[in-house]
Amino acid sequence: MVAGGMAEDCNSIEGAEKVAAFALSALEQVKTMRTKNGSSLQIRVGLASGPVVAEVVGTAMPRYYFFGDNVNMASRMESSSEPMRIQCTDVTYCLLSNSESYNFKMCQRKRKSGLGIHIKGKGRMQTYWINSFERVS
Repeated sequence: MVAGGMAEDCNSIEGAEKVAAFALSALEQVKTMRTKNGSSLQIRVGLASGPVVAEVVGTAMPRYYFFGDNVNMASRMESSSEPMRIQCTDVTYCLLSNSESYNFKMCQRKRKSGLGIHIKGKGRMQTYWINSFERVS
């Protein structure tokens, strides 16, 4: 799990930019990786933006956890994504569309049955693919 925008001086757009750029870089790195027997690796990525709660849980072996609907939504975006694709929610899409630092290439996820996909616990939702980005000069 990766979280962006957690610092007080980082706004929502910057957080979404950082995580999306990281995800695109991770996909590029995975393309070059091979298992010991030469097989290629594939990952799926899901992004969601919004408020979360962070807390240290445990005393014997403390761990830093994130809680909230957006954590679950990011997980749903990943599990319903396709291999080597980055799927995001409409909120993340809007944030990235308003980026002044990067130009993100994104498109609506479409199926033969129409726009939107069924997300467990949420119903039908419109989601987007993040395909690439370039820095604005």
